[in-house]
Amino acid sequence: MHQAKGRVVALGPFAFEDEKKHKMRHPVEMEIVTIARYAGILLKGNDGNRYRLVYDDEVTSILDGDWDIQIRG
Repeated sequence: MHQAKGRVVALGPFAFEDEKKHKMRHPVEMEIVTIARYAGILLKGNDGNRYRLVYDDEVTSILDGDWDIQIRG
C-alpha cells in the first residue's frame, strides 16, 4: 500500500471520537501523520497552499521525530 505523509493543520470537533473512547492516542495539530496515498480530497486554500481533507480513519500512523515535510503550492 502506498502511503503519503502530511502535517495535521486542523481537526474537526468529532475527529477520532472512537479512539477517545478506547483511550488510544490520536494526532494533534502540527503532528506528522501517514495516510493512504489516494485518501481524501485535495483543495487549494486561500493562502495558495494545497490541503488534503481526510476522514480520521484514513490516518494510518503518527510519526514521531524530525520529519522534513515539503509544502507544495
